[in-house]
Formats: sequence, C-alpha cells, structure tokens
Amino acid sequence: AISEFGLALAREFEVGDYTVAFGLTPKVQRLIVYNHDIDFSDEVIELEYTENADSIVRANLDLGASMQFDETYHLGLGVKDLLPHDHRLETGGDFSFRPAARLGGAMITERFTLAGDVDLLTRGSWMGEPESREIALGGAYRPASWIELRGGYRTELEGDLPDALSLGAGLQAGRFVTDLAASIGDDFSGVALDLGWAF
Repeated sequence: AISEFGLALAREFEVGDYTVAFGLTPKVQRLIVYNHDIDFSDEVIELEYTENADSIVRANLDLGASMQFDETYHLGLGVKDLLPHDHRLETGGDFSFRPAARLGGAMITERFTLAGDVDLLTRGSWMGEPESREIALGGAYRPASWIELRGGYRTELEGDLPDALSLGAGLQAGRFVTDLAASIGDDFSGVALDLGWAF
C-alpha cells in the first residue's frame, strides 16, 4: 500500500492568447509491503500464519504543466515521482520509484469531448509485475444536459498488459447523479455503478 501526503502549488499565466499553468507538489510517500507466509501441515488440520511488513518513508516531487489554446483545445504534461529511488525490501524483493511522464491533449466543445494521452517513459515493474507503456483515447457525447455517453480504448506500446475497451454513461436527475461503466479486455471484464448527490 502506498500513501502520499503533499502540498499542491500552482500558478497560471496569460501568454498572448494562451493560458499557461505550472504546478508542483512536494510530497512524502509511505510504502508498506506485507509478506504473508502460510504453512500447511499434513498431520494437523491447522493453519500457521505469519505476517511481516516492510515500511519505507521518503520525499518526492510531482510536476505538471498545461496550456489552453482557447476554450476548445487543451494540452497537458505531468511528471510523477521525479526523484528515482531503489529499495531492497527486508521481506524479500525490490521496489523502485521511477519517474512517470504522461502527455495528454483534449478537444472540448459543448456537445463533444475527445481526449488522448500517452506514457512518455516506460513505467517500471513493481514487485515482479511487467513493465508497461500505454496510449489511451477516449471521448464523450452529451446529447442533452442530463446525460453523457462515454467510450475509450487503451493499448500497450511496450509491455504485455491486455488492451481494454471501456463504455459508460452518466445520468443526472436534479441533484442525483449516477454513472455506469463497463470495461472489456482479452482476459477480463468488469462493471461499475456509482451513485452520488451533486451540491
């Protein structure tokens, strides 16, 4: 489990006809890794269970920048965990904090939103998981003020994670809002339903 505590600082500028914003977030990261060992005995029907934990606390930094060309076109760049760090876990294995950079753009109108983003760096493996670098595209259509239809697709540029297609819809009746989403891949599928109240 990773917990982060940070202070976000941002500043917006007007450069000619463009709106440019920069931000940084100094933060403290806390990583807790649990190692579970379970031993079975053939002679006694009992379960021997032991648990070990490894804790890491360190400082790091996130950076971000965005540009708005007008009310329609947006461009953004984010860098997470700017300060790399390698750690040998006492419970076994290695853990690495590596910078992750992502570039994204969007076109936003009254009815349509079209957005895409891509990993600029390969994301390092975590506790034996494969490295990955992905690109994602998504869009939304608002036929009326109370409904939004959404769709998206994600694929790997590097790595072995499966591609994923997502579909969803958001509805609002007065202050009551609900979101229904489904995600489909080669070897997985999932559905989520969120209910909320808008203030």
